[in-house]
Amino acid sequence: MLFAILVAFAFSGCKSSKPEDIAYPPVRIYNTHGSADSAQWTRVVGLSDTLDPNQIIVENGLIRLTYPCNLGRNGKDSQKFDQKAGNLVYLKLNGEYKLAQNEDYGDWIYVDDSMIDTLTGFKITKNTDSIVEFKMFFDHHYAYGGNQLKFDPNSENPVVKTVTLCRGHYGYLIHVDLKRNLPGEREAGFGMAEKPTFYYNPETGHQRPDNKTTYLYLRQVGEMKNFWGVGIAPQKEFYRFVSVSPEFPHAIRSAQWHEGQIGAFYRWTLEGLAYEAYIAVVPYNASAARDITITDHMATVNVPADGIYSIFSKKDQLYELILKDIRLNKGKNSVKLPNNVNPEDAIIVPITSGKDFPEDIYAEYQKLLKQL
Repeated sequence: MLFAILVAFAFSGCKSSKPEDIAYPPVRIYNTHGSADSAQWTRVVGLSDTLDPNQIIVENGLIRLTYPCNLGRNGKDSQKFDQKAGNLVYLKLNGEYKLAQNEDYGDWIYVDDSMIDTLTGFKITKNTDSIVEFKMFFDHHYAYGGNQLKFDPNSENPVVKTVTLCRGHYGYLIHVDLKRNLPGEREAGFGMAEKPTFYYNPETGHQRPDNKTTYLYLRQVGEMKNFWGVGIAPQKEFYRFVSVSPEFPHAIRSAQWHEGQIGAFYRWTLEGLAYEAYIAVVPYNASAARDITITDHMATVNVPADGIYSIFSKKDQLYELILKDIRLNKGKNSVKLPNNVNPEDAIIVPITSGKDFPEDIYAEYQKLLKQL
């Protein structure tokens, strides 16, 4: 019987390398029928192109996706509702789903201009226990439709957003297709993500931008090095994660538009007929990771799980790497610091635990790409 279950799982699509995934709940789509009472929801079976996305919930027991975000709703002044392609992600913590993105901006889909045009189609294209995929169509999106200095009626550029959620994943894949390769920015990630935010780059390590500067970490086509960014959520219960694939390169970016806070944390590019991003929200006890005391070049750190971490110190408004990839055990650890380092506002950043730290989430994402 066990062999039959394993064989069925292996050929159901969206396979995962984690052996415990067979025990994860299946991916499900629910039609809420406009009700907040889950007892009124019904499961969606099979494929469909007739459902109302405003009444659809997709979940896998770890995260939940809904539509729309607050700025994706319809309004009299469409330009005030500029996130019509934005989904919201919730993370299951202590038995209930909690919002893990900014409720206004969602996953920050920006295609040459703000997404101010109403969704024209919604289609469920995959629906099994292992994988759900749905497509959102914006047939009348304009690349320069009002957020730029002037409206260009000749810039109509239909957009299709494809979302894939798999069994056992804390993240979901966003793929955006454009009809025309017009010049402009293409983005997806965490709109209006709160600070602090950290970035990983194979050459520079993690850094947090200051309040007024945008930093770009570019990757080249075909570059296979790990490339991800991670932001510790202010709730200190989880971290946010963004990654890009070798097939769809360029940058993970932070942009600031309001004094005193980081504006957004997202993947970014300037060209192409398609782009992708994998974004995740993962449980992480960041309160423990901020528990650090330093005396005479010795750091006493408290971490929430066994794993590999890096230590960063604030310098000139940036967090700079002072110790990279050190193995720490759950609870308190004593770590000797370099003699030439006098850390200010030090912080511990997770790297890998073999399961649900950023490097591990990145590895799951790369395996997912090979299976789709």
